[in-house]
Amino acid sequence: MKDDSVHGQAMLALNESQRAFVLELLDQADTNYTRAYMIAFPDASRLTAKANGHKLAHDPRVLEALHEEAGNRLRASAVMGASVLRQIANDPTHKDQLKAATTLLNRIGLHERTEHKVTVERPTDDVEIIQRIVDLGKSLGLSDETIKGMIGNNVAAPAGLLAAPSAENAAVIDAEFAEIGTTEGLEGVL
Repeated sequence: MKDDSVHGQAMLALNESQRAFVLELLDQADTNYTRAYMIAFPDASRLTAKANGHKLAHDPRVLEALHEEAGNRLRASAVMGASVLRQIANDPTHKDQLKAATTLLNRIGLHERTEHKVTVERPTDDVEIIQRIVDLGKSLGLSDETIKGMIGNNVAAPAGLLAAPSAENAAVIDAEFAEIGTTEGLEGVL
């Protein structure tokens, strides 16, 4: 059994037999719950081990401890992985020497440089922009009125882009007005 001082919180939350079960599962190549249970609980019968092994392996506390311990083991194995990678990179006869050397460089921050050329073309005048809005609106099945609303009332759509509304579909606007008797002061506007 491992020294308890090296375990994380999830492992320490388990009793000694449950910790033994977790460690046995991680040491196995085939994840045999029954065998792990029988090693962790040596007095258990095979039938009990078969039933309780599966149940214990799916206990949330045990799952958390399995995750924690597996992560610890993987982090500790990083040294071994780096060593193997260095051996491959140092062997000029190894078929993956270049891949290993590139991986080592990438891991220490000396990444391969790549260049990307991005060309953005966009319409330069209002007619092209409005044409694009109209085309997109029609491709989405929007009505001419909806498209006209997208363009806005302050911008006139070029002739022929939108169908003129028919008399029966035209919106009726009710308004009041007052007649002004003089045009004095409005010379620049009229």
